Amino acid sequence: MKDIPVVLFSGTNDWIVYPQVMVDVQTQLRSFVDVTKTTVKFDTAAAHVWSLDNGECSCGACGERTARVQCCDVNNCNYDLSGVMLSKWYGDLKPRGTALFEY
Repeated sequence: MKDIPVVLFSGTNDWIVYPQVMVDVQTQLRSFVDVTKTTVKFDTAAAHVWSLDNGECSCGACGERTARVQCCDVNNCNYDLSGVMLSKWYGDLKPRGTALFEY
């Protein structure tokens, strides 16, 4: 496992997997994974969601009872979790494209 890139993410409004759990995972992984291969982001207000760097669902949405249901999947926490993971595993990425939606 020493050479496997690892990305750890947790938001401060995650009430499903408490942020301290991810801190403990980071501590455990230090015995198995080269610290230079580990990326950690624990300082966003994200709920138990996938973090994006765009969109209408504010960071921490779904942590409140009044949140729109679709915000319980993703939050715009100005952190591109997918991009971070893909670049950590595959290296430099091509620039983003624009998605076309048809209804």
